[in-house]
Amino acid sequence: MELYLQDGAYALEHGEKDKFFTFNKECEKCCQAVNDSIIKHRDYCHFDSTSAVKEVIDEFGINVTNYILANTVQYFNSDGRISRSNKEWAKTIPCIKDGGEYLIIDKVHVTLVNDFVTELRKVPSKNKNKQLMEGKND
Repeated sequence: MELYLQDGAYALEHGEKDKFFTFNKECEKCCQAVNDSIIKHRDYCHFDSTSAVKEVIDEFGINVTNYILANTVQYFNSDGRISRSNKEWAKTIPCIKDGGEYLIIDKVHVTLVNDFVTELRKVPSKNKNKQLMEGKND
């Protein structure tokens, strides 16, 4: 899936509303998948972040997954339960500033989101951030 990094007003003004809505629907599905995967791979004492991340990437690709998690971390930027290194990573990924606040992971505890991001950052991807900047997906 190609990333669409413009807000709704831009999309309407430039005749790109289909791209905007398609991308946002995919992001909504990815958000739900991340929430579900974290719940699925967590028990009372352990969170299998490796399996959770793999499950989501297999379905949505690395770039949509990165986008959703970066957007989430940027949204929760003042939350001390998100590590500084994850906050710095999230700043390297462009996210929609207006209207993107509903594309966040907020159905699970933020510390589990932090663990998910930490694991996600370990996933190798050739030119990952370059592709994100260009709006391309693996």
